[in-house]
Formats: sequence, C-alpha cells, structure tokens
Amino acid sequence: MRVAILHPNIDTDGRWIHDFVPKNDRYDFVLVPYAHDPKNWHERGDKTGLSEWRAHFTQVHRAMAVSPDVIVTNFPQLALAASVRTALTAKKPNIVGWSYNLGDIGNPLKGRLSGYALNRSDQLIVHSSEEIDRYAEWHGLPRDKFRFVPLQCGALNVPAADEPKPYAVAMGSAGRDYATLAEAARGFDGKIIMVAKPDAVKGIDLPDNISLRNGLTLHECYSLNAGALFSVVPISNLETASGQVTFISSMALGCPVIATECPGTRDYLTDGDGSYLIPPFDAEAMRAKMDTLWHDERTRTEMGVKAKELWQNKYSDPVAGENLLVVLDEVTGNA
Repeated sequence: MRVAILHPNIDTDGRWIHDFVPKNDRYDFVLVPYAHDPKNWHERGDKTGLSEWRAHFTQVHRAMAVSPDVIVTNFPQLALAASVRTALTAKKPNIVGWSYNLGDIGNPLKGRLSGYALNRSDQLIVHSSEEIDRYAEWHGLPRDKFRFVPLQCGALNVPAADEPKPYAVAMGSAGRDYATLAEAARGFDGKIIMVAKPDAVKGIDLPDNISLRNGLTLHECYSLNAGALFSVVPISNLETASGQVTFISSMALGCPVIATECPGTRDYLTDGDGSYLIPPFDAEAMRAKMDTLWHDERTRTEMGVKAKELWQNKYSDPVAGENLLVVLDEVTGNA
C-alpha cells in the first residue's frame, strides 16, 4: 500500500518517523515535497496565512497525484486540507493526522465547521491524552477519532555551546509561564539562559541572572541545552499540550528537566525520574528544585542518565516508527 507523507518541515531528502518504521512488505512510503521553503515554517506567526493554506492544499494535490492508499500529515492544518481535498475525489485514501496539536481552542463555530471536514479523517494523533476529550468536544467528533501517541525526538549529537559555565536553560515561547520563572530566579544564585520570542516575556521584569536571547537557530538552541546543568520548562497552558518539544529534546541530550505539571507533561514525566514536576504558578517549588539541581551534582547526574534512558525507551524515533506502523495497520485493516 502506498503511503504519502505530508510534512511542512522536511524536503524530499529529509527524514521523519516513517524512516524508522520496522521493515515490512505492507507499505511503500512516498515523501511529498512542500510548496514553500520548509525553513520558513519555523518563522511563521500564530495564524495560518493565505499563502500557507495555498501551500498546504498544493501539497495535498501533489499527494493525490501519486495515488496513495493512505495520507499521513503532520500538524493540524495539513490534516484539515487533506480532509477537505480528498472529500472531492472518487478515491478516498485513509487519512492519519499526526501531531494534531491545536494549542488554544477558540471559536466553537470554527471548531464544529473544521470538525465537519475532519470527520473524513481516520485517526488524529494527539500527544497528550487529555487533549482527546477537549478536541472531540470542540470539533463535535467521536473520541475514537483521536488517539494518543507520545511525541518523539530524534537523536541529538550536538556539541555543547561555547558558553561560560555553569548555566541552566529555559527555552520556547508557546504556552510558557516566564513570569513564575522570573519570580523563582530572584532567589536563585545561578545563571539562566532564556531563549524565547520577545512577546513571550512582554511585561515581565526579568532579574539580572536571566539572560534573554532570541533569533537562534535550532542547532544553536540544542548546543546551549547540551551544555546546561538542567532545563526549566514553566508552562501556563493548562488546557492543551505545550512544552513537549523542549523537554523531550532536553531528555535526549541527557539534561534533567524541571517542568510544570499540566496536560503537556503528565503523560511523559514522573517526578524524580529524570525530571521534577512542580505545581502550576508555584515559584517557591520551582526555586527549590532549581537549587537542588544547581548544587547537587550527584542528583543532577543521576537524573540526566534517567532522562536519556526514558527518551531512548519511549520518545525516540525508532519507538515512534513502531507506533506509526501500529496506526497504519489499524486504519488499513492490516492489524
């Protein structure tokens, strides 16, 4: 069966989790090129513009040209585009919408309208089990249309940044609670390098021991993380998933994590097992865990080892490839 892979961030020479699907004679994967320069995706704003929608539908049109039995998309916009486009064709390929993460849920009418189109899809893969009920209600779709599969991160073989040590890192912009981190840092005697968009810290008075940076490449972010004593991921989004890319990549680098307990973390992190989970908006709890990892080298080292083991066993590309195979077998009836 021919499986078309639609992803906005990789070109025809790139790799994604389909490259890690266990060897079998059931599926032939075809990576369909995106209509825009994939690098532009990382610079996009909060809204999907007309040019992006045009690119999404163009990519789906290209996918239909290879006569797929299954279309696998990455990110919600492509899943919606595939559902709308294939509804107009005689041949109806199965549709799997991977990484179906909406962030904020807004207008109920918008949710129902998009849900009407998404009913054409077979499985929408979410990366937080708590998103299933929220998305099902918002879209007016049955719960079994959604499936929780852990997010993954590929192996990160990057050198530590040439940065004065020691330091901790706090990275990312979506759904972040940097106000609580700023409060926690005021009683903390270490240095924190924060990598975030200016809007993510707008109106927040950052203390002198937080160094704000932005405009870094993904490689530069990973290098900073590789040299950090630990990573802090404070999250304000208590409705859907935020912060997963950041803390999973930290774990892949063997970097201990301090994160807010919330829908984005509960399926992945266990307090004390490679990470510390803190209550939402609790600056004192955050500062206490930061102090522990800053001063206790033995605990920090042990937690870093556990974090990397957890990533390898649950959140690495080979595991994601196995998960994709399971989903494909189920939607095609090969299970």
